[in-house]
Formats: sequence, C-alpha cells, structure tokens
Amino acid sequence: TSNADWINIKPEILLDPLTFFISQKKALNQGPNDEMRLDKTETDKIGMTHYRYLQYFKGYKINFGEFMLHSIGSKLITANGKMIKGLNKSPVIKLTKEVALQNALRFLPAVQYAWEIPQLESMYKEILHDVNASYKPVPELVWVSTDERGDLKNIANYELAYMFDIYPASLDGKRIFISASKGRVIQSFPLRSNCDATSTATNFYGSQVFSTRLIP
Repeated sequence: TSNADWINIKPEILLDPLTFFISQKKALNQGPNDEMRLDKTETDKIGMTHYRYLQYFKGYKINFGEFMLHSIGSKLITANGKMIKGLNKSPVIKLTKEVALQNALRFLPAVQYAWEIPQLESMYKEILHDVNASYKPVPELVWVSTDERGDLKNIANYELAYMFDIYPASLDGKRIFISASKGRVIQSFPLRSNCDATSTATNFYGSQVFSTRLIP
C-alpha cells in the first residue's frame, strides 16, 4: 500500500533495499534519466536499518528529492520521502562556478567571511572531527524549483543551479542557489537555526523529547 510520500510493503513481499529503486523503477514512475543514489546507511537500537537515497536527474541531484528506506535485515518494511516525477529538462550551464560564487557573495555581502578567519576554521574542524573541513563554499550543480509558491511538484519550474553555503563571520549563513544559465539568485535558505525542546511521536520509538540546533 502507498501514497505519494509513504510506501508500506506487504509482509509477503520480499524487496531488497539495496536494489529497490532498480527493481521497482517502472512501478515508481521513474524515467530513464532518473536515478536514486544511496547516500547514507544507519542501523538503530532496535536493529532496523535506514537507507537514505538522493534523487538525481541527468546526473545532477534534485534539491529536496530524497527517500528513506527502512528494513529489518535485508527485507524492506517501509519507505517514505519525496520524489520529483516527470522532470523533462535539459541542463543549461552558461556560468562558470567562479562567476556564480561572486553572484552569491554579492547577495550575502560581508566584511569578512568565516573561511577567512583561522580561528573559526579550526573550530569547525574540531566540531566535525575532520581536518579537511572548511567554511569555504564548495559549488554543487543541482536541480532546484523556481516555483514562487514552493510547489515542488510543478515540474515546469525547475532549473539547474549552483548551490553554495555561504557563511559570514557571524555564522548566520545562507544556502544560495544561483541559476547556472542566467546568473540570478533563484532562492536562499538560512543555515543556522535553533528550536526549543519539544516532544513528538516517532514511527519507531514512540513519544520522544528532543531539541534541535542546525550546526554549520
């Protein structure tokens, strides 16, 4: 049984989470240029394994195209997420990543940026336990919706864009999408936020209390 964003697998059906998107490509209405790539795997305290897949179209990631598969052993139990279906665009790249970065910096001007401050760079490496970690923006070409209402299913309004995470010295950063064909800012999102503690019902652990903080 399923709806657009959630799939429940019948107990008698055996599906492998590692081959699910290949064996079920037609059933999921994915075209020849669609691809789901495994990004991350985690096993929780009750022994359920969670597979995070990201959606790609013509070799480029689709922003917000993501699906989680949940299995016990190699048997898929449920799946949930969001897939963008019916995309029929050709990638157009007229800007270099260097020009796109300058456009992003103009959108979020700062006297100094985090990657220009050695102390912040050192702290970031310690937080992530990664000697190669840096605030310096690394461009990635992605498909992004240009729909002003935020309708991700409006496939006519997708465009290839450079995605940058830009952090001023204040660390009040933004994720900025620069059109790869026109150079304009398509959209941006804040990268730093805090949430107060709350409780919620989870699918696997019942009601849990938690607080969140987005760390750059």
